Amino acid sequence: MKLRLSSKALAGILGAIAVMATSIASAQADERAPEKSSTQKSGSQVVCRTEGSDGKIELVVEWDGNEGKGWLEQVAPSGNVTRQRIRAERVKNMIVVDELGQRDLVVHAAIVAEKDGKRYMRVGSDGNPWNACK
Repeated sequence: MKLRLSSKALAGILGAIAVMATSIASAQADERAPEKSSTQKSGSQVVCRTEGSDGKIELVVEWDGNEGKGWLEQVAPSGNVTRQRIRAERVKNMIVVDELGQRDLVVHAAIVAEKDGKRYMRVGSDGNPWNACK
């Protein structure tokens, strides 16, 4: 079966594909990690760095009042690096961290809490351990 399209229809399809490709490229660029380290980017603050059996984790936030955006970087013992874009919110004595676009009241990407003057961070679900920030 052959499909015949007019040049106008073909141009419309190609235009739609170009728009989709641009949107995908833009979304991928937003998810990529910034090239500068957290200490080089103005306004960014390393909120917590931990090291445990699951590797090294760093939470970096650029605050605007009690809310901020940044990233949560995990370096596995194998050397695999995962960086996820996040938004953070200061709530009482905690910092609640969620993936961008997520608004779950129960599940969070990470939580930073203070106990006896020291910060601790738990990444992921409730069953994960709390690791002291360095």
